[in-house]
Amino acid sequence: MSQTDPIAELLTRIRNAAHARHTELELSYSRIREAIAKVLVIEGFLESTETSGEGFKKTIKIRMPLLGLARAP
Repeated sequence: MSQTDPIAELLTRIRNAAHARHTELELSYSRIREAIAKVLVIEGFLESTETSGEGFKKTIKIRMPLLGLARAP
């Protein structure tokens, strides 16, 4: 899969995860993605970010805020 716009892909994946009410999102690492995610945490749009792995296997785990949107049974 080619990534022509990594910023748009990051924001779309965050938006889709929020819409689906996921609590975590894991994606491949890049410095720009990490920087954008940290800004979103500081501004309060995301709960936290965490990087793990090394080299090509490095990933970013993003925790989404719950925002009181629990699924109804």
